[in-house]
Amino acid sequence: LVTEGLFFNTGQIANLPKLVELKKQYKFRIFLDESYSFGVLGENGRGLTEYYHVDRRLIDMITGSMEFSLGSIGGFACGSSFVIRHQRLLGQGYVFSASLPPLHASMVLKAMEYFNKRAVRVTGK
Repeated sequence: LVTEGLFFNTGQIANLPKLVELKKQYKFRIFLDESYSFGVLGENGRGLTEYYHVDRRLIDMITGSMEFSLGSIGGFACGSSFVIRHQRLLGQGYVFSASLPPLHASMVLKAMEYFNKRAVRVTGK
């Protein structure tokens, strides 16, 4: 199942606890796109899993763009070591041809520091 955390067109928030319940019942994987919810939802801006207090290990892969909340380019992916090893294996051809420029990497780090200190986030359900 592939879903957004915060839907771009409607502003609705995905019901992650229900999706995790269905995952366990029907044995499927969850890929969560946090492009719009990262930096916004949750007490520390860590997205939908933090917002709903769902263990991140129950989500097979979390991806996101650094364009919206961090004002940069590129993206991120996180998940279990099995999933990330698979991504590294299939993405070897892109490691040096599509890496983040140093200026943008430092900009993202500064934006993350700013979020940790000052940002206002949505924390209630």
